[in-house]
Amino acid sequence: MITIDKTIYDADSIQSLDARSHVRLRSGMYIGDNATPNQLLLEIFSNALDEHNIGHGNTIEVEIREDNSVRILDNGQGFPIDEMRDDGKSVFEAAFSVVNTSGKFSDDSVYGGSALGLNGLGAKISNFLSKKFYAYTYNGGKKESIYFEDGILVSRKVEKCDKKLHGTVVEYTPDPQFFGTPQTDANYFLYFFKDITCLCPNLEIDFKNGNKSYHIKSQHGIEDLVRSRTVGKNEIIKNRFVYHGSDFDISFTFTDESSEKILAYVNYGYTDSGPHITGLKTTVTRTFNSWAKEQGLLKAKDKNIDGASLQEGLVLALSLVSAGVSYNAQTKEKIVKCDTSFLDEFSSQLEVWLDNNPDDGRTIIEKALVARRAAEAAKKAREAVKQKATSKKDKLFKLPTKLTDCWTKDRTKAELLICEGDSAASGLVAARNSEFQAIYGVRGKMLSVLKTSPDKIMKNQEINNVVVALGLDYNPTTGKMKYDKDKLRYGKIIACADAK
Repeated sequence: MITIDKTIYDADSIQSLDARSHVRLRSGMYIGDNATPNQLLLEIFSNALDEHNIGHGNTIEVEIREDNSVRILDNGQGFPIDEMRDDGKSVFEAAFSVVNTSGKFSDDSVYGGSALGLNGLGAKISNFLSKKFYAYTYNGGKKESIYFEDGILVSRKVEKCDKKLHGTVVEYTPDPQFFGTPQTDANYFLYFFKDITCLCPNLEIDFKNGNKSYHIKSQHGIEDLVRSRTVGKNEIIKNRFVYHGSDFDISFTFTDESSEKILAYVNYGYTDSGPHITGLKTTVTRTFNSWAKEQGLLKAKDKNIDGASLQEGLVLALSLVSAGVSYNAQTKEKIVKCDTSFLDEFSSQLEVWLDNNPDDGRTIIEKALVARRAAEAAKKAREAVKQKATSKKDKLFKLPTKLTDCWTKDRTKAELLICEGDSAASGLVAARNSEFQAIYGVRGKMLSVLKTSPDKIMKNQEINNVVVALGLDYNPTTGKMKYDKDKLRYGKIIACADAK
C-alpha cells in the first residue's frame, strides 16, 4: 500500500481558482460578516446611489420580498446596450461577471473618482453569492437582459423597448449556503435609507418590505441626521452647528449625556474609523480650547481640556465626498487614506459659530470642565484602589473577615444576609442554613455616598468590603459599580433589621 505524505509541499499543492470560485470559497473576505446577505444589497444599492449622485435618477426603488429575493431599480441612465467586448461578453454582462471591471476607476471618469462602488467587485460578489441573479437595463429604446444561476450565465437577450424607459433593474435571491440566514435585514435598511436621504436631500427612496411600504426622503439634509440621533435626549445648546462646504456637509449638537456619537460618511458610505474621524476630534478639541482661552474661560496657565471631556455629549454627522479614498476591505467601513483638507475649512467655520453663539460655546466648555473634574476624581479613585490592592498590610480584594460565607458552589442559589453589628450577625449565623446562607455584619452608617466624591468612597474600607463580598467591581471612569453576572457571589441579597 502506497501512502502519500501530505506534509510535502509540491507543485500540485498550488491551486488557481477563477474569480467566481474564489468568492464563493472565501466569501467572508469580500463581504465581511456572513450572518446576513445585507452586503449584497449594499453593493447593488451603492451603484444605484452613484447614478443619482452624478445626476441620473432622483428615485431608487428597493423591495425585499417574502421569498428572500431582492429587487433594486435605480432610474438612472442605463448601460450601453449590446456593446460587445473582445472577450465575447457584452459590457452589461461583464459589469456583473468579470471581476475588476468598472466605469469608476479613473478620477476623470463621469463619476469623478468619488463613487462608493469603486473597486469593480460589488455587483459581481452579489451575483456570485446568489442562487438566482437577473439584471436588465434600458437605454435608447433597447433593453438588454442577463440571467445567472449560481453566478454562471444562463441567458442574455437584447430587444426593443419604449424609448422613454431608462435605468437598470437587479433582482437576486441570496444563496443560503453562504449566510447564517438568507433573509436581508429590512429594519437595518429602513434606518440606513433614512440616513442616506439625509446625505442626499434630492434623493427619494421607495422601500417595500413584504406588505409594508415606505417613501423615504429628507427635508433638512445633514441636520436631519443629527436630529434623528437626539430623539429623547436633552440638547444643551440652542443652535446646532450646520455647514455646507464645497465637498462636505457637517452638523453637530451637544446633549447632556456622557457618550459621543460621530456619524462619518465618506462618498455616502458609513465609516467607523480613519484619518477623517481622528482629524475631526482633533479639530474640535483644538478649536474649543483656543476659543475658551480667548474668552477667559480657561486661563493662560490652565492646561487644555482633553478631547474625551470636550467630546462628551457630542452628536456629529459628516458627509465627505473625496476622490482617491483607500479602504482596508471591500466592506469599506475603515478608511486607510483620504483627503482631510476639509478640516481647515471646518475649523474656520467652527470659530465663526462660536463667536456668533457664545452662550452655547460657554455651555459646552462648562460641561467639558465638569467632565474633566469627574475624570480626575475617577483617576484618583482608581489609584486608591490600586494602592490598596498592592498593599502588603491591607489587601483590598481578599474576602472581609466579618463575612461568614456559605459553602454551595451554585452561587445563584446563595443568599447574603446583611445586618448591623457583630451581635446581630452571631444570632443569624447560629440560625442560618450554612449551605446557601451567608452572613455579613457591618458597622453603622459607613458613609453618606450622596455627598462624597468617588475617590473618597473607594477609600472607605467598609464599603470596599461590601463590594468585594458581593462580587462587584468598581469602574473608575464612570464612578459607578459594574458587575459580571458570572462573577456575582450571591443570587439574593437580604437586608436584616430588628423587629419593632
